[in-house]
Amino acid sequence: MNKKNINIMKKIILISFLILMGLFSCKTNKDLSNLNKMDEIDLPFYEKDYKSDYIVGISNGVSPTITKSKDIALASSRERISNKLGVLVENVLESYSNQKNSNYVLSKDDQFSRQTSIQFLKNIKTLDEKVYVDKKGNYHYWVVLGINKDEMIDKVKDGEFDLQNQQVDIEKEKFREVFEKQIQKFSK
Repeated sequence: MNKKNINIMKKIILISFLILMGLFSCKTNKDLSNLNKMDEIDLPFYEKDYKSDYIVGISNGVSPTITKSKDIALASSRERISNKLGVLVENVLESYSNQKNSNYVLSKDDQFSRQTSIQFLKNIKTLDEKVYVDKKGNYHYWVVLGINKDEMIDKVKDGEFDLQNQQVDIEKEKFREVFEKQIQKFSK
């Protein structure tokens, strides 16, 4: 090794040593005596209060404007319901497919699941909402959106649920039975 390389290595070692010294010599000014204590946060809404009758989405939005905070909360809540509906519809289709001993696995038909969810999403209702403002002037908009489970079952029973437009070969009555069972399971 030449002297130039040795000098470079010495500088690297010195810089590394100084960095390590700086990292280990830093102290925290925070009081860590309360580290194991936690405070419970009381939310304005709980899903368990609505779960027996509705598929719900509870969300909040935070923004300096009340309109934007409401838009954020509504979009998030709709997305939550949409995801739950997707799971429900896939469970229904999987159960239906299993009962029919079908080789064609309906639960993999994403287009059917999306179209089915869209039909139910048309029935979303606002169940509750609250608005808060914090010290910084930001609005916290909380919303509970829901789709009534009994109304969903009635739509399937009454034929309002458009199964004929779906490009899947299913027996309507059998599908309705499976749907009712799955939505009751979903309530638990």
